[in-house]
Amino acid sequence: MDSWSRIEVEIIVADYFDMLVKELKSIPYKKAEHRRKISPLLQNRSEGSIEFKHQNISAVMISLGRPYIIGYLPRYNFQSLLEDEVIDYLARHSEVESYFQQFVNKEIIKKQPKIDFAKMVVPPPNNISVTEPKPIFNSRGVIKINY
Repeated sequence: MDSWSRIEVEIIVADYFDMLVKELKSIPYKKAEHRRKISPLLQNRSEGSIEFKHQNISAVMISLGRPYIIGYLPRYNFQSLLEDEVIDYLARHSEVESYFQQFVNKEIIKKQPKIDFAKMVVPPPNNISVTEPKPIFNSRGVIKINY
């Protein structure tokens, strides 16, 4: 298969950012629908090829210190044209940076498990006899302890 053309790269980068912004704004979307939607605009690229290119974009985003789509784990063997287009996209769409900032500033709310301490209480054992520990003597001198 031929290398990706500039137009194909522009299309897939725009699609990637559409999904990324939705993810950052917690708007549900389906990656498969996105792949099927842009597939006719690309030169006979398979869904696997499109997915792989999305993973390449994730790698570019990481190299630029930006968030990436969680479902597209990075693949670092990307063409320089792809990196150039991502940088150009970010330059042309400065509003994307505000979504990154909102994402970074979002408070992380972690669900706290409810602990029922009443279930953890057990009665003390009966008939406990406590004896004094016997000192340990070493006839050879100092005892080495490895903490």
